[in-house]
Formats: sequence, C-alpha cells, structure tokens
Amino acid sequence: MLPAARRLRRLLLAPLVLLAALIFAFEDWLWDPLTRLIARIMRWPVLRWLDSRVRALPPYGALAALLAPAAGLLPVKLAGLALIAHGHAGAGLSLFVLAKVAGTALLAWLWGAVQPQVRRIGWADRAIDALLRLKAIVYGWVMAWPLVVLVRRRVRRWGERTRTRWQAWRAARRLAAQSRR
Repeated sequence: MLPAARRLRRLLLAPLVLLAALIFAFEDWLWDPLTRLIARIMRWPVLRWLDSRVRALPPYGALAALLAPAAGLLPVKLAGLALIAHGHAGAGLSLFVLAKVAGTALLAWLWGAVQPQVRRIGWADRAIDALLRLKAIVYGWVMAWPLVVLVRRRVRRWGERTRTRWQAWRAARRLAAQSRR
C-alpha cells in the first residue's frame, strides 16, 4: 500500500476505532455495577424462576438467549440514530443510550447465566475467545493514544477532587448533626 493511501486509511479508520473503544470502555465501566444491580433484581421470585430456567438451557438454547437481546434492541438503537439524523439529537441520543445501558445490563446477566453452556459449543467458544482478544488489543491500542491518556488522567483527578469534597461535606454534616444534639 502506498504511504499516502496508508495515511488516508489510518485517518479514516481512527474515528471508527475510537468509537469502538469508547463503546467498549462504556460497557466495561457499566458491566460490574449493572451486574450487581441485576443480581439484586433477580432475587425477586418471578425473576428467580426465569433465571433458573435460563441457566438450565441447553448450549444452543443458551446461545439463542444470549443473542436475542441484541436482535431485539437493534431496532431501538436504529430508531435512536434515525431520530438523531432527523434533527432530534436529544431524543435520539437518549433512546440510543437507554437501549445501550439496558442491553448491557441484560447481557451482563445473561452472560453470567449462560456462559458455561455457550462455551460447550466449540466454534462459539473459539469465537468468544477471539472477540475478547480483539477487544483487548483495540482497547489497549486506544488507551495508549496521547489524547485518551490525557482525558483519563483529567477524569481521574476530577474524580479524586470530587471524592475529597464529598468526604469533607459528609464529615461537616456529621459534625453539624452532632453539635445539634
């Protein structure tokens, strides 16, 4: 490939890779809190029954259950993008993000419930491993970009300052409450 073509390809691919990395980062950031939330919700009797049924699915049934939310939420995400394209950016972005969060929560629960069954399917196990390796490569590549490093550093500092202020505010509230007694 010619150097100019290589530069053009890199220039055109960079935003797509960054978008993919942002989506991966968003899902990673949401995964643990949503898993804990879904675990609490799944304690409800009706959902506990559903959880036991999903966990008992055979391998290909578990694979279908894992893929079904993606197919079901795709039209909702496309509707969000259509709203954005038609000038309703706020509504479209809200719908898209809501679908993304709901899908991530559902996937987090389903993945925990059906992963052992799905991994018994040889090709699915290899595909999952390949996807996870690709995700790690892209994520590591994007996280090394200078702009991303800078943003992460600033977000970390902002979080530390916010946490410090929050702790000071809580301590002041406790002292004020104790002095009123």
